[in-house]
Amino acid sequence: MNRILLSTSLLIGLGALGCSKPQFTYYVPPGTTVQKFETIAIDPRTDYAFIIEGKRQLRDLEVQGFVLAELQAKGYRLAPPDQADLWVNAVLLIKAFQSNAGYSGGHGSHGGGASSGHGGMGHGGPSSGLDASSHGDGSSHSGSSDTTVLVQLVTRPSLERIWFGTGVVKPIKDASGHHGDQPLADTVKRLLDPLQARSVANRKTAMD
Repeated sequence: MNRILLSTSLLIGLGALGCSKPQFTYYVPPGTTVQKFETIAIDPRTDYAFIIEGKRQLRDLEVQGFVLAELQAKGYRLAPPDQADLWVNAVLLIKAFQSNAGYSGGHGSHGGGASSGHGGMGHGGPSSGLDASSHGDGSSHSGSSDTTVLVQLVTRPSLERIWFGTGVVKPIKDASGHHGDQPLADTVKRLLDPLQARSVANRKTAMD
C-alpha cells in the first residue's frame, strides 16, 4: 500500500488536529493557481492512505458528494477520472480506536460505486485496510474534535499536490444553548470557502 508522505510544514499543521488549534488548516504551494484547471473527479486510487498519528481515514461517499458539490459551485466540472484535470481526495479522519457502529447507514460498503446525487460516477475498488469498514450519513458523525474533514487536490497524471485543507467538525449550540452536531456539509463549505473559484472568463473559454 502506498502511504501519503507529507512535507514537514504540512505534518506540523496536521499534528495540531488533536490540540486546541484553529478549526481549519491549509497548505497551498506558493504560486499555485487552482482556477486554471477545469475538470475534477474523485481520486480513483485505493492503494494509499493518509497517515496521521492517532487517526484513521474513512472514505465516506456523503463527504465526497459535499466536496464535489462545493467545487461544482465554484465552476469546476465533473469528468471521468481518466480525463479529469484534478483528482480530489475527500476523507474523514476519526480516532484510530473509534468504533464503526456510529458510521453505519444507507451508503453501502467503501470503494464500490458513488452517490448518484453527485454526478453518478463510480470510483475506486477495494478499500484500504486503514479505512473504517462502513459509511454513515451526516447526522451520525460525531460533532467533536475527534472527526476531521480532509480535502486534497492533485493534478492528473503528475499527482502534484496543489491544494490541501482540513476542517475539524465541532459541536455548535442550538437555540436552547445545548450542544448539537454541526452538519458535515457546513464544515465542508467553510473548509472550501478560501479555494479559488474559476473565473467567468475561464468558464466562457471552456464552453466555446
